[in-house]
Amino acid sequence: MTQKELAEIVHTTEVSISRYTNDTRIPKGDIVVKIANALHTTTDFLLSEEESITLHLPMSSAEAKTECRFREESVHPVFSEAEKQLLDNYNRLSQKMKKVLLRLSETLLKEEEEKNCR
Repeated sequence: MTQKELAEIVHTTEVSISRYTNDTRIPKGDIVVKIANALHTTTDFLLSEEESITLHLPMSSAEAKTECRFREESVHPVFSEAEKQLLDNYNRLSQKMKKVLLRLSETLLKEEEEKNCR
C-alpha cells in the first residue's frame, strides 16, 4: 500500500502520513484507529516501541521507500466500534484526566470482581 492510498483510506493527506512514518508528527487517536484498521492490525501494534520492524510504504509518485516502526507480531483482531470510541476518547484526555480514568476503571473492575464473588 502506498502512502497516498493509506492517506485516502484514513481521510488525511499523503504529507501527514509521511510525517507520521518519519516521527515528525503524532497522529490523533482517531487517525491511529483508522490507520490500524486500514493495515488490518491494532493500535497497540502500531504504537508499540518494542521489537520494531521496518514497514516500507512507497510514496505514490516517486515510489520512494519510507520506514515506519511497528511491533513484530501477527495480525491482531480489529477493534469494535465501542473499543475505538473508548480509545479515541482516552487519547483526547489530558494526562491528569487519563490517570483519573485509569483509577476509576480499576475501582470499577474491583467492584465487578467483588460482585461476581458473592
